[in-house]
Amino acid sequence: MKPNCVGKEIHSVGNLIKRQVDNLSSIRYADQLTGTNGWIIDYLYHHQDQDIFQKDIEEIFEVTRSTASKVITLMEKKGMLTRTTVPHDARLKKLTLTPLALEMEATILNDIQQFEKQLIKGLNEQEINFLFHCLSKIRNNIRSF
Repeated sequence: MKPNCVGKEIHSVGNLIKRQVDNLSSIRYADQLTGTNGWIIDYLYHHQDQDIFQKDIEEIFEVTRSTASKVITLMEKKGMLTRTTVPHDARLKKLTLTPLALEMEATILNDIQQFEKQLIKGLNEQEINFLFHCLSKIRNNIRSF
């Protein structure tokens, strides 16, 4: 493969991942839920002991402020999360899952785990570690562009 095809290949794989995630049973079951919503719910669920804000979502999911704002606003309208002011800074709004989102988490987690297994099928631990290593380098290259 030629070096000038790396971006195209990563983009194509990203499209395939998005399409598959949007078709997971938990996503279809919840009607208004998207794959990105599922990942955000899963992240918030596993970090309930921390204050998570929009800025954190921007950084973790590598999205712009406007994209994060739109996604969070839609999730709030769908009843999946709430934004709560924190005592130490009224400008900050902590993201908290609603009972509806907590109810969906078990199904979302199962779907994510099954999907992750499919993604790495046929790869050994060394190959997976190398993949993460390469993706980290690529991410850093893009950030420094």
